[in-house]
Amino acid sequence: MMLQPYFQRAEHRSRTARLVAGGLALLLGVGALLGIAAPAQAAPPTAPTVGFTLPAGGGLVELQGAIGMGNVIVAVSPSAGASVSIQGPTQIVVSPTQTPAFPNHRTQATVGYTVESDGETASGQIDLTFVHKPWVFASGLSDAVVAAGETVQLRVEARGEEFVAGAATGGSSYSVKAQPSMGTAAVASDGVVTYTAPANAVPNSTATVRILATDHYGQTGETYQPLTFTIKGTAEADTFGVDIPSGDGNTSTRVEILPDHARGVNPRLTSVLANPGNAAVSFDATGATFTPPVRNWGPLEASTGFVAPYTITDDNGPATAQVNVRVLRAPVITAPTLVGDVPVGGSATSAVKVLNGPVIPATDGYSIVAPPSFGTATVNDAGVVAYAAPAGMPLGTIDSVTVRVTDKVGQSETVDVRFEAYEGAAAPDITMEQPDAAFVLDLLDGSGGEGKALAAVSLVSGDAAVQPDLASGAVAVMPDHAWSAGEAAHEITLAYTVADARGGTATGTVTVAVLPKPAFAHTAPGLVSKTARVGDLVQFDAGALLPGNLPETGAFTMLQQPTALPKAGAAGPAAAMRQLSAFSMLLATGPATVNEAGIVTVDTRGMAVNTQYELVVRATDRVGQFADQTFRINLAAAAARTDEPGVTSATSGAARLASTGADPSGLLLAAGALLLGCMLLVRRSTRRSV
Repeated sequence: MMLQPYFQRAEHRSRTARLVAGGLALLLGVGALLGIAAPAQAAPPTAPTVGFTLPAGGGLVELQGAIGMGNVIVAVSPSAGASVSIQGPTQIVVSPTQTPAFPNHRTQATVGYTVESDGETASGQIDLTFVHKPWVFASGLSDAVVAAGETVQLRVEARGEEFVAGAATGGSSYSVKAQPSMGTAAVASDGVVTYTAPANAVPNSTATVRILATDHYGQTGETYQPLTFTIKGTAEADTFGVDIPSGDGNTSTRVEILPDHARGVNPRLTSVLANPGNAAVSFDATGATFTPPVRNWGPLEASTGFVAPYTITDDNGPATAQVNVRVLRAPVITAPTLVGDVPVGGSATSAVKVLNGPVIPATDGYSIVAPPSFGTATVNDAGVVAYAAPAGMPLGTIDSVTVRVTDKVGQSETVDVRFEAYEGAAAPDITMEQPDAAFVLDLLDGSGGEGKALAAVSLVSGDAAVQPDLASGAVAVMPDHAWSAGEAAHEITLAYTVADARGGTATGTVTVAVLPKPAFAHTAPGLVSKTARVGDLVQFDAGALLPGNLPETGAFTMLQQPTALPKAGAAGPAAAMRQLSAFSMLLATGPATVNEAGIVTVDTRGMAVNTQYELVVRATDRVGQFADQTFRINLAAAAARTDEPGVTSATSGAARLASTGADPSGLLLAAGALLLGCMLLVRRSTRRSV
């Protein structure tokens, strides 16, 4: 409620201002029509921030373009990096008051200024960059040795305006300040200085060259130190290295310098220096002798070194170089510290290790100075001792080999390398035959080793499933080969590893020939059943399909001698017939035989006429697999004739018993059968009466 009068007053003033502005606009319009212009209003002064780059000598800075017409510089503020003064209405004079620090070639300063126009002022800032003369210095060596008449190069580098990575670009350049006192010098835009010595230059004389670098402002820098070129003298000295033993404080080593490492016209060694704390040194015209003091070596310290500068002087001047001396600690043997294990009849290795191994020569650093008492030993250039234990070495025997380690400077130490004999793992190769059925191998039976254990078993080849029991050493093998006709055997190969208690292992192979079950080659009906006359000799062929799988002897046996089969429709109970057949076998003397070739021969003398007999032959292979073959003979009367193969007469016709076709033994068989029949009839009648 209190603000309402204020808004009303503001609205009134706004209407008044609009009326005044409208009136002024109307007057200006009428003035423009009558050619009367309104007076111009001056713009307020401006003082922007501006920047300038100037050479090290400074210069005049014009600001009119920055501050505009009608504005005048009325004041400048002092700066720590530049001096400044007003030169005119829009100009000031500046110059640097600081020098750059290497490698910079620029300095900066900031100056404040004030401009005024129609009583109004404004303040601004001027950023100044002063470019100083280039720095010039040798890039790498500043001196070189050159032979008379030859050329050598050095390189300089400039840090300045328009010098990029040491190369002169744009308006910058390199130049030789003055030619040397002898020879010629030139410099390229990349800073490479080429000096050519005169052919008649005096050995050991020198020439110096200074190089100038000029930037695009014309400011010139000069090499702080001149480049020096020395004419090669006739004396020459090489820097080389040498190893010496540490010794006991009184061990001196002579190092020859001439003629291998220095040369010249009548050269001689004139100086050799060494820090007394590193070694005492003495020298003569050709070499030096170094005697290092006793040193307390650190646990892992293998060597120490120092530098011995030396000077050679010949008839034309001196030459200097240095000897880099390395003092070697005597070999520090760190292994072996334990007794190695070696299987009886086998071999083992043990490595001799040295703390300062790199100073052991590549060859002949290790040698055996005391051979073992039982076995044999060798040592190679890597310090590995190979020991072979004889087969008869007693278990638990410790044998020792003494090895000497010699370093490059002849220092040596010895160590005893010991081996203890034990029963090592042994895994002999096994070859066997097995039937075509699952079988179990005991691979630890026959293997050897202290605390032996079966470590691994794998199927190498063959058709089989393998289930090893590493704890017991038993391996179950289940052959699953698909046999083809006439295949005599299928080979399965296993690899197995036996480990002993000391970590030794041995690997062997098991080769198993799996044999197929026996089969008879002649099974046609006409070959297993024949008709003959009583008294004939009847033969059958029981040969096997794969005779190579049978043992040389005992492969064939008569499982059943010829047994009379019951006749169809015969009187009497079947049990009586079976008893009659069994009794006939009991009384028979074995008329059937089989030889090693499987030929079965049956002598039918004494066998009943008009009777069918059955006999069985068994064939057993080398692994106990067998097969049985049944043969039958139909006996006819003696007068009947047969023409079957394998049936021949056993006796002449007069010898046969034409009435029965049986010899006296046959009569005995018939009598026994008759007696048995009577006994059965009596037994039946007795049961009926009861």
